[in-house]
Amino acid sequence: WRVPLPAPAADDGAAVPAPNVNVYPTEEQADALAALLQERGLAAASIGCGNGYLEGMLEAREIDVLAVDLELTIAAEDYLKMRSFCTQIVRVRPDALVRLRGDPAATALLFVWGRTLPWRSYLEAYPAVPLVVIVGDLSRDGCATEPAADALAGADGWREVARFPVRALSPAALLVAYERC
Repeated sequence: WRVPLPAPAADDGAAVPAPNVNVYPTEEQADALAALLQERGLAAASIGCGNGYLEGMLEAREIDVLAVDLELTIAAEDYLKMRSFCTQIVRVRPDALVRLRGDPAATALLFVWGRTLPWRSYLEAYPAVPLVVIVGDLSRDGCATEPAADALAGADGWREVARFPVRALSPAALLVAYERC
């Protein structure tokens, strides 16, 4: 199954909604991701959510979202001053994993434009998670994101089920979804 979406123009005129937002999908792109999660009856745990812009878009589409961001370079009290586009953002140290709410087998892991996300640790900690969505660039493109959008391409136990361009700071940004098989 692939999501048939046209590539958005990199300069489609949409302004970055806030300084800590790296990914700001179009309504159609958010609809496509929400449809993928809804088809499978999945909640989402988004690791590396920043200000929670994408996560707020998913909440608006009635997806249950656990938004998590890593507390890296600013003081904890400064996080309280940051704008939040979703209901709640859980801030954690990079070496701490968040416990997923509910059943991991009913949760998709989203890794959104990460630079140092502990994504492998989450996959190891939650082997029942059926779907992983990575938003980033491709490893062959000099990759600013870790994980790269194609991090699970060809990996044992995973198959790609969706891939489409997504509006972000990089015009080459992709959203790639992998299903456990």
